[in-house]
Amino acid sequence: MLFGKPRKEKFLLITIFEGYGDLVYHTPTIRALSRVFTHLDVWCQQPEPFFNNPYIKNLKIIDKNTLLPDHNNFCRITGKHIHTKIHTVDTVSLEALNHVLRNSEKTLELYWTPEDQEYVQKLIKNHPLAGENKIEEGQFVVICPAITWPSRTLPLAFYQQLISGIQDLGYGIVLVGKDIIYPTQIDINKTLHPSHHFPGTICLYNQLTLAQLAALYSITPITINTENGNHPISCTNDYTWDMYIPTLTAPEYLLPYRQGSQQYRTAVIGNTLDYYPTSIYGETAFNDLRAMPIFIPQVEKVLDVFTSVLDKIQSGENYL
Repeated sequence: MLFGKPRKEKFLLITIFEGYGDLVYHTPTIRALSRVFTHLDVWCQQPEPFFNNPYIKNLKIIDKNTLLPDHNNFCRITGKHIHTKIHTVDTVSLEALNHVLRNSEKTLELYWTPEDQEYVQKLIKNHPLAGENKIEEGQFVVICPAITWPSRTLPLAFYQQLISGIQDLGYGIVLVGKDIIYPTQIDINKTLHPSHHFPGTICLYNQLTLAQLAALYSITPITINTENGNHPISCTNDYTWDMYIPTLTAPEYLLPYRQGSQQYRTAVIGNTLDYYPTSIYGETAFNDLRAMPIFIPQVEKVLDVFTSVLDKIQSGENYL
């Protein structure tokens, strides 16, 4: 056991994070806390990433004005650590546990049921374009063409060229993602490049719960992700190959750990300068990170990595 004999008193973890992806990065700390305390409660504003988590005794939705409860021990995750300059898992564990977890303890988790997996299998298999998209043969790629912060958004033309290139290689495309509107304007609203720009694809925009999305990723040979909440969700299984395109934040600060490694079934396609604005210490303090100028890789480079991943899948290797 990681921390010795569990203590019987209650522990409460309170988080102000609202993004789906950020909350999935909380799951290693939740798992570690459950090994210290036999009773772990979690209070949050967005509970969906924690549904069916076996390490949580009670899960509660709160607002920012909720009074602290009468727990023996509690920790409020405030985001005081700059999580664009350290790994997000470390941001959470430093605040809750006052230390960084070992790599072997950093695996992300999101729980889906057999019913969730059966649902997504039927959903894509019965789609009118399933045959064209090679769904039955397992030759498909899941992509989330998200429009989020400008510094984390790839242009429409980039996605069009990439998707067309993958289709030319004989693989189908499944589009996923969710529109997220912030009524309080605490953040930029998250939308998606319209699916009609990508002919021949299966569009599942706004049709899946997080559990169903995670179940879909668990049967997907290859996913292509940018800096959005779908990225950590896609890596809560040990099956899919994660092709990751970072733009704002250096990849070592966001890559999900699987089987204790940031590289397990992961291929990073960065820009040729290896430049990411948030990794330049001190130079972004007075700039809006949402609109920082960025560099993106050439589509041809992404397609080259895609063919390399196909070779790895065929050879049964887990590392690029």
